[in-house]
Amino acid sequence: MSGGLTISNPAMDKSTDHLTEMGISDGSEEKKQTRGIVELVKSLTWRERFFLLSLCSTAFAGFACLSILAPFFPDEAEQKGISETMVSLVFSSYALCAFLAAPVVGLLVKVISLRLILIGGIIVTGIATAVFGMLGGIENGDTFLTMCFLVRIISGIGYAAYQTAIFALLSIWFPNDIGVVMSITEILVASGMSAGPAIGSIFYELGGYGLPFYVLGGFMLANVVLALVALPAKESFESPVEEDKEDHPGNLDIMRIPSAIFISIAICMTALIWTALFPTLQPHTEEIGVGPSGTGMMFFVQMGLYAVVGPFAGWLSDKDPNNRRLYISGGCFFVGIGFFLLGPSPWIPKLEQTVALDYISVSIIGISLGFAIVPCFGAFYQVAHEDGKFPNNMATNGVVSGLWTSSWSLGEVLGPVVGGVLSENFGFETAMTVVGLLSIGLTAAPSEEEEEEGTTLLFQLHRGLKDAVVVPQDKVVMFLLLFYDRLSA
Repeated sequence: MSGGLTISNPAMDKSTDHLTEMGISDGSEEKKQTRGIVELVKSLTWRERFFLLSLCSTAFAGFACLSILAPFFPDEAEQKGISETMVSLVFSSYALCAFLAAPVVGLLVKVISLRLILIGGIIVTGIATAVFGMLGGIENGDTFLTMCFLVRIISGIGYAAYQTAIFALLSIWFPNDIGVVMSITEILVASGMSAGPAIGSIFYELGGYGLPFYVLGGFMLANVVLALVALPAKESFESPVEEDKEDHPGNLDIMRIPSAIFISIAICMTALIWTALFPTLQPHTEEIGVGPSGTGMMFFVQMGLYAVVGPFAGWLSDKDPNNRRLYISGGCFFVGIGFFLLGPSPWIPKLEQTVALDYISVSIIGISLGFAIVPCFGAFYQVAHEDGKFPNNMATNGVVSGLWTSSWSLGEVLGPVVGGVLSENFGFETAMTVVGLLSIGLTAAPSEEEEEEGTTLLFQLHRGLKDAVVVPQDKVVMFLLLFYDRLSA
C-alpha cells in the first residue's frame, strides 16, 4: 500500500514493549500487563472504539448471514427432493471457496488496500445473501441445488475478503491485546452465529423462505457505511513498524514452522467440530418433537455461551501465552465429551435422548469451544513472530490472517460434509461420536520441547493448568482405547 497518511495508532504507541507474546520487543525486560475488555475499551479513543465497532458489526452480520440456513434450509431442500448429503455440501460450498481464496487475499494485502478488501467483501456477501433468498421460488430440485451452490460460492469469496481484512486490521491496531480484541470480535461472531439461526427461524415463520435472507443481506450491506466512515480513503492503515520487502513471508514460509502446522490443524478441526451440527441438528431435534424455533434456540444457547466464555479465554491467553496450546487442548477435550452426550454416543447405552440432554450437551460444547478457538489466533501470530522470526508488519499479519481464515474455512468445508454423510449413513449418534473422537484427538498437542523427540502433550487438569504429562506418540492410541473401555463398561 502506497500513498496516503499513515495513522498514528495510540493503541500501539502507548506501549514500547512490542508484542511480548508475539516475539517483538524493544529490548525491555518489563512485561506489559494484560488488560481485560473493560480496561481496553476505556483506554481507547472514540475513533478507535468506532473502528473496533465497525469491524465487530461486520463480523456479526457476516456470520449471521452464513448461519441463517441452519434451522429451516434442510427441510426446504428435502421438500425439493435433495438428500441430506447434498444439503451438507451446500453448507460447505462457501467455505471451500473461502479456503482457496483466503491465502490469495492474504498475499494481496501487500498490494491492495485493506479498506478496499474489507468493503468489497461486505458488498459481495450482502448481495449474495439477498439473492439466496430469491432461490426459494425455483421448483426444479436440480436447478435449485445448482443455484444454491453458485450463490454460496460467491458468498465464500466475500467471506474470505472481509474476514482476512478484519484479522489483519486488528493485529496491526491492537498488537499487545490481540487475545482480548480477538475475544471481543468472537463475541460478535458467536452472536452472529447464534442470532443467524434464531433470526432465520423467526422471519421464516413470519414471511417464508426469502424474508430472512433479505433482512440479513440488507443489514450486511449497511455495514458498508460504517466501514467507509471508520476507514477513510485518505488514510493508509499500515503497521508503524518499518517494513523490509525482503522480509515479506509467503504462505509456505509460515507453514514450514512445525508449530504453525499444529495450530492450522487445530483451527481446521475446531471449525469442523463447530459446523458439523449445522445440517444434522435440525433433523435430530425433529425426531424428538422440536421445531425450527427450538432448534434455533439450541444454536443460540451454544453460541451464546461461547460468546460469554470467549473473553475470559482471550484474557487468559494473553496473560499466559506460553500455555495457549494447553488451553486449546483442554477445550477440545471437553468439546468431545459434549458431542458424546449429544448423540448420545452408543458407547453410553444407558443414556436416553432427551431435549434436556441436548441443551446440556450444546452448553458444554459452547463453553469448551471458547478455550479451543480463541487462543488459536494469538498463538498463530506468536508462532510467526517468535519461531519464524518474521517482522511485525502488514505483510506478515496479512499472510497469517489469510492462513487462519483458510484453515478455518477448510474445517467449515469438512464439518457439514462429515456430519451430514455420517448422520445419513450411520445415524446421528454415530456421527456425533466420530466428531467427539476427532475433538479429543486434538488433546494430543505437540509441546515445543518434545516436537523433535516425537512425543505429545496430553491435556491434564493440574494446578493452575501449568503442568502437563508428556507421553510417547504410540501411547495416544492406548489412551483412546482406555477411554472407550471406560465408556462402554
